[in-house]
Amino acid sequence: MSAPLPDTASLTDGLASILGSSVTIVERRCNPEVGRSPSEIVSCRAGDATVELFCKYENGRSTATYEAMVYRDVVEPSGIEAPRLIGTHVDETGRAWLVLEHLGELPSLDRIDDFASMTAAARWLGQMHTACEPQPCLRDIPPEYYVDLAREGVSAAERSGDAPPWLAPLAARFEELAPDLLAVDRTVSHGDFYGHNILFRNGAVLVIDWEEASVDAGELDLACLTDGLSSRYWGGCELAYVRARWPDGDPPADFAKRLEVARLALFFFSIRNREWLEGDKYHRYLMKLHRTGVELGLLEPTS
Repeated sequence: MSAPLPDTASLTDGLASILGSSVTIVERRCNPEVGRSPSEIVSCRAGDATVELFCKYENGRSTATYEAMVYRDVVEPSGIEAPRLIGTHVDETGRAWLVLEHLGELPSLDRIDDFASMTAAARWLGQMHTACEPQPCLRDIPPEYYVDLAREGVSAAERSGDAPPWLAPLAARFEELAPDLLAVDRTVSHGDFYGHNILFRNGAVLVIDWEEASVDAGELDLACLTDGLSSRYWGGCELAYVRARWPDGDPPADFAKRLEVARLALFFFSIRNREWLEGDKYHRYLMKLHRTGVELGLLEPTS
């Protein structure tokens, strides 16, 4: 169960400390895009101005303090478009708040079936991977983390009695490839680059929810983006990403292989967390694992 939202008195005091002026709460609205953290949209009067804020509250699964640091030390210095960080607050219970500008009701990529928007998101991602400098404050995700995920995914499938015979051999081959292929060209990774976190304002891409940001293989973000899209869009998105990330030349010779290995990492992560998957998504991810393993030459087509 999510931690409760602060009461109005606590919210008023907390926002006053962030904004540096007296505050009157005008309206509080539930965030329609419910995520891992409790959050809300707050309209308030601060001095002579009325402002709309997006308030996100730390709970056991998220760290508002960390996300604020990502905005302040990584996102804002890079110059990429993102919500403006207003400030942070720690309330009397010790819980941290993250307060951002509210962007309004903007369309997200998962609600737009438009090839131009999809390639715009991929282009933005390539530019971000070039523009953002890894900082010491960021978590560092080693390739071995994904090896462990693959092992845990296989174990979870075996415990459920739903592990196809090719799954463990594929994980073993992945274990051979991942440490090398996911260790090169590491960059700032968003960590949750799915359509619901990719917004559009007057044609510009704005990306929200940076709490999973880390130093990691950039191909994992591209794998997240394309996982949410029809495969017929993958080629255009990959080309847009490559041109943006390496504008002065060709991508690394092994880029395509690195991307497929990143997709394996993502799919193993998904089957490990089967309880998050609805309907037949678990078996669809097994199919994706098999198809990617075949494309990499790690599995026989008929296995």
